[in-house]
Amino acid sequence: MVRSGGLAIRFRWERDCRRFVEFIEFIGFVELEAKQHVSTAERFEDLRIWQTARAVSAAVYRASRDGGFRRDFSLRDQIRRAANSISSNIAEGFSRRSNKEFAQFLFVAKGSAAEVQSQLYLAVDQEYISQEEFDELYETVDDLARQISRLITYLREADNPHE
Repeated sequence: MVRSGGLAIRFRWERDCRRFVEFIEFIGFVELEAKQHVSTAERFEDLRIWQTARAVSAAVYRASRDGGFRRDFSLRDQIRRAANSISSNIAEGFSRRSNKEFAQFLFVAKGSAAEVQSQLYLAVDQEYISQEEFDELYETVDDLARQISRLITYLREADNPHE
């Protein structure tokens, strides 16, 4: 005899397993897409992560151009510089044409993404941006940081295929 509580746990477990399998398949697809995309890119502008980083910079500029944020020159300029640093380091690393150097610049870009996220906390704490704006920007930057991490992993594996 199966109790309803146990049945609910079993269904949740099966649902979670399906979601996990879907997630793993998605990650595999994303990594494959990243490998194919990076290997065919001729210019840094062709890279989706650079395009996303550019969009992050634009969103940071929009969020920081009004109200108290506009008048807090230090925070406004710092978050803008950090956001711009993400796309700049992706572009500079790509131009080096070596996987090792590209990965090194991507680590810097990922650090700049974390800096933007930290400064978003300051902006929401000072009520320069709403919680909704914070959540949206933070999640976008977090997604970008994960994309950068996957590209770093791919580049390092391409340099050391037997590790």
